[in-house]
Amino acid sequence: MNKKEFISILGLDDVGEYSNLYNKLTTSIERDIPIVTNEFYAPIVWNRLQEYFKGIGVSVLVEGGFEDSERRMIAVNSFDIDWPYEILQINYNGKFGTLGHRDFLGAILSLGIKREKIGDLRVKDFSCFVSVHKDVYEYIISNLTKIGRHSINIKTIKDLEIVPKVDFEEVNIQVASMRLDAIVASISRKSRNDAMDLISNGSVLLDYKENRNKSTEVKLKSTITIRGIGKFIIEDIVGKTKSDNLKLMVKKYK
Repeated sequence: MNKKEFISILGLDDVGEYSNLYNKLTTSIERDIPIVTNEFYAPIVWNRLQEYFKGIGVSVLVEGGFEDSERRMIAVNSFDIDWPYEILQINYNGKFGTLGHRDFLGAILSLGIKREKIGDLRVKDFSCFVSVHKDVYEYIISNLTKIGRHSINIKTIKDLEIVPKVDFEEVNIQVASMRLDAIVASISRKSRNDAMDLISNGSVLLDYKENRNKSTEVKLKSTITIRGIGKFIIEDIVGKTKSDNLKLMVKKYK
């Protein structure tokens, strides 16, 4: 797999931030050796790589720590894997109100930890469960002592039964094309002009990155986050209308 193929598979303009992943994958294939990534990747990355490698007979496994994890590590040519992550449970007493996903993620990132070292976060009641790479979990436990006004305690867990599940609502939409502005308008139930405003003012994230290009072609399995509205996975094309519009099945995070 050369860089041109890699860029095409992931729908990128250049290798950019995925250069480390590209180097690991090519080394694994060329030398026929097992590799496990040191980062968690969004579904648009691991899903496309799984499909590509399946087509050429290369074993690819992915794991994120939780059932239905969104962000996952990638292993190539590996069968007996000791996945390098830990699950942390962060608890607080709620004396000063409740904390949300953004509060926990922001607190961890403020320690200087890269987002790629952190998997999914699941928040329930006064706890947050988060999968993190093994090379940062001890640092988090030692250095994350407060979030805002809240004192916290952190421990590693093995029992995943206590981790809350992610709930989705399946939504069917119709769009004229796979352009970002068309899809944002439909899932947000706003006009095309309002959708373009959301995109142009930076309120729309495509696969966790701000995207201000209204004409971007959205790929299946992409995640669209609209600030103040919600997060959606563009799951599948399920048909066409008589007027030739696309019927899409979308998963909306509850």
